[in-house]
Amino acid sequence: MKKIALNILVLTATLLLTLAVVEVALRWLMPVDYRPPASELPNVARDIIYQKSSVPGLDYELVPNMDTTAHGARVKINSAGMRDDEPDPALPKIVVLGDSFSFGFQLEQDESFPARLDAALDTADVLNLAVAGYAMKDYVAVLKNKGLAWQPEVIIVGYVLNDPETEAIQQIPAYFRQADWWQYSHVLRLFAQGYKRAKMLIKGGGNYYRYLHADPTSWQSVVTGFEQIRQMAAENDSRVIVVLFPDLWHNWDSYPYAAIHRQVAGQAAANGFEVIDLRDAFSAYPPAELRVSGSDAHPNALANQIAADEILKRLNP
Repeated sequence: MKKIALNILVLTATLLLTLAVVEVALRWLMPVDYRPPASELPNVARDIIYQKSSVPGLDYELVPNMDTTAHGARVKINSAGMRDDEPDPALPKIVVLGDSFSFGFQLEQDESFPARLDAALDTADVLNLAVAGYAMKDYVAVLKNKGLAWQPEVIIVGYVLNDPETEAIQQIPAYFRQADWWQYSHVLRLFAQGYKRAKMLIKGGGNYYRYLHADPTSWQSVVTGFEQIRQMAAENDSRVIVVLFPDLWHNWDSYPYAAIHRQVAGQAAANGFEVIDLRDAFSAYPPAELRVSGSDAHPNALANQIAADEILKRLNP
């Protein structure tokens, strides 16, 4: 019996020593960049324009009353924490929910589609509540705790193909969300990365966007999110328009995510939302002419103008 106990002790000690050696080797020779804790993340303007949020369901938000340079452009944040001018109390409101695509990543203040929409409308005040790194669950929290206070006549949801994310994958959300204990170990992050890749392969054929829209947990965040937005809109008598952004890394004749667009549009329509699929209007231009740069597929000023024009057509038929 003592021999068995000794063998178990030796085996356990050997295993722990091996894991410790592998951990040190990974840290020094091949760091695992999957889901690192905040202490290992580079600064991505988080200390300039973002702060931890006290709003239920939100990890972070924009810092009010900032006027600085971040994400490659001037960012002016009003007293309500929006990248926008101060709201006009005399005008009815249109609120925009979204992530960096609606925020206007690497664009000047007046180049984002919410700003262009606001400039084109004399009879409404467009409020840009979008924040880089947000996903569907965040849109719901923003609408509930911030957007509804403005009693919007129209709610615009800028939908991007990574909106079903529920994990803090992107750097800004990862910085502000409390890390799980396993994220401090490179060995455990390596195992977690392998598990995630296996799930992506099984459910999405190895493609991240297909995985997000096939995985029950991530897709359910969209289903539930749309339902919650519908309920809030109904209580406020608001009109909801979902603006669906395509991925700009692919040519239109071989665009791989048409089925995802149909899936999202169908779910939006099932909730009574109007849908604007920007792939239709964007297809008049090569995708490279719509990207903010050769290495970044965020929509540029031209793409944002097209988006604003398409929304205006829907608002003023």
